[in-house]
Amino acid sequence: VISIGQAGQSLGISVDATSTLDLSALRGLNAGTLTVAGFALALPGLTNADDASFYVSGGGVLTLPGLQQWHKTFNANPAWQASGAGSELVFPALTNIAASGFACCDGLTIQANSGGQVLLTNVASLSGRAQVTASGTNSLIDFSGLLSCPAGGSMTAQNGATIRVPRLGTTSLGISVDATSTLDLSALR
Repeated sequence: VISIGQAGQSLGISVDATSTLDLSALRGLNAGTLTVAGFALALPGLTNADDASFYVSGGGVLTLPGLQQWHKTFNANPAWQASGAGSELVFPALTNIAASGFACCDGLTIQANSGGQVLLTNVASLSGRAQVTASGTNSLIDFSGLLSCPAGGSMTAQNGATIRVPRLGTTSLGISVDATSTLDLSALR
């Protein structure tokens, strides 16, 4: 069993299509960073990744099916980012994001850029402070299951991007969408 980032320590892991790194025993990535470029990686054993950052690019896909809850606990600025066509960051079991902000500029950043996709389809609650941005044609952030978002911060769709929030009933986020993008707020009360 591998657990990274215990007791305030963290480690960055970068994996590309030409590398070999067996992460099948990885269970924890607290305050760490995982970067995947150009290939698919699934980490079903990863169940604890509080304060962790995830970056996917070059058509890579990172799937985290064991992660059910995520918390931002330190005075840090974690980011989840998918950049480039075919790049996907997938959280199929994640239901709750608690992004506690300790300062005005402290929080979680979620970005889909240049055709990348961040799939958070089962997240029902996003609390704390978050900056959610989809930018560029075919870029997508999918919060299809999001019911409430008492988070501070912003949600922005721009330059032909889409943010899916069809069930979002309440939010404290600042909302911004340009004429070329899609952000469905039909359930917002």
